[in-house]
Amino acid sequence: MKATTYFKCKPRENKAFDLNTKQWAKLLYFHEKIDNKVNALVNKSRPVNFRVHIGDYCFVSVKDDWDYVQIFECLPESLKIFAKDMCPACSYDPYHEGISISFNDWRRLLEFIPTIHEEYPEVAKDLLTHKWGA
Repeated sequence: MKATTYFKCKPRENKAFDLNTKQWAKLLYFHEKIDNKVNALVNKSRPVNFRVHIGDYCFVSVKDDWDYVQIFECLPESLKIFAKDMCPACSYDPYHEGISISFNDWRRLLEFIPTIHEEYPEVAKDLLTHKWGA
């Protein structure tokens, strides 16, 4: 089971960005911290520069001057040499690809979590079986 989110790439419009169940579970584990950072940006209450690793090469980032929650994959230096031909026509960095979710869409996603877990219980099970530190 993969939780799949699609983002647009002009030359390859159907390219997908996937989160496996463990990455989804870790995203949900950190969702309150992420949401606190989003609220700090919306309220302009303090500077924000937050980044958390959610598994493999995937990260979530919330930072000043961006009105988005970014979920992205960032390859380590040792693998970048093999990624040069991923999509030469694309305008994005082939070593750093992902999606940007508006704050409103982020909140909508959080509202759908119970429905997602009801529909896909194996995703909820993964969330319960893993423990992560902050």
